[in-house]
Amino acid sequence: MNTPEMGIHGLIEFGNRTLTGLVGGLALALLLCVFQLRAQRKDLYILASSVLVGVMAQALVGGITVLTGLNPFIVGFHYLASLTLVCLSALFVHRLGAGARTPAGLASPRWLKNSLWATASLTAVTVVLGVLTTGAGPHSGDAAAGRNGFNAVILQHVHAWPSYLLIVMTAAPGPGLALEEA
Repeated sequence: MNTPEMGIHGLIEFGNRTLTGLVGGLALALLLCVFQLRAQRKDLYILASSVLVGVMAQALVGGITVLTGLNPFIVGFHYLASLTLVCLSALFVHRLGAGARTPAGLASPRWLKNSLWATASLTAVTVVLGVLTTGAGPHSGDAAAGRNGFNAVILQHVHAWPSYLLIVMTAAPGPGLALEEA
């Protein structure tokens, strides 16, 4: 329950709980929509089930986050789990749009698959290092907030290295995609 003593923090928590209910309801509706297709589109059923279970688990982790006084490791895990749920949801939408095509109809060149895996892996490393860096730095709202104990200055540099590489990988054209001369 939101009280005046809680100030903006009470509103934030109330908003989180409200959104969790809305997102959970949408995840349940999505699962019910694909339930009858589970034999033909097992991929959609598994993804929809994973999102619903993930949303329920996130509600529990959110409570643990508050009970642990915003422990930066729990906050970081909560964020990474949320990001994973967004990725699963995006994959669901992609698979839904792709229809029930066969794997042969989804063939891609090996260089593209390899570069996508490399970029996704580098993105994951960059995000995890960003979470650790955030947990090491000063908390903007509360000087007494818990930190993870890592050296924030060193982590800022370590986090920057894969970030720069990710920018280069994202901007670089792949084989056969060389920029045309004007």
